[in-house]
Amino acid sequence: MLELMVVVMIVAILSAIAIPSYQAYVVRSQRASAEAQMQRIAGELAAFRSKNLSYVSFDPTYMYGTSVDATKSKITLPVGATGNNIQYTLSIYDVSVSSTPLILSAGAALGRQWAISAAINPTNSLSTTNYNLLLTSLGVKCMTKNTINSPFLTCGTGSVDW
Repeated sequence: MLELMVVVMIVAILSAIAIPSYQAYVVRSQRASAEAQMQRIAGELAAFRSKNLSYVSFDPTYMYGTSVDATKSKITLPVGATGNNIQYTLSIYDVSVSSTPLILSAGAALGRQWAISAAINPTNSLSTTNYNLLLTSLGVKCMTKNTINSPFLTCGTGSVDW
């Protein structure tokens, strides 16, 4: 009986260490995936501008299919996820006029600068401990626990670069 209690205690100690470590690993991998997708979109935006001389009318649907919303400015990650399974929502904005960010498909968009923000899904239990991310054509790459607000040029106070 004593041996069984020792085994149970060892298993409890190992699980007390392993479960939080695994959860931290999952959070880091979700953030790394969002960062990679943001950089992928940035590369596609650069290629689009080299062909069209502007970012206006950039359409990520060919890369993400049904994970893109009707305005072609919001993408859910992971691709194909719905509801609580969504970890991040990527938003692509035209920030050429800093006071009023527009979606790139908007008629008033100038298409000279862009910003991609990645907002965590507040209903996903693991995502709530993760960071909101920002990547811009001006070279800003930051993350913060706070909400990233318009005009999407910085992450604000308490942010760190990634």
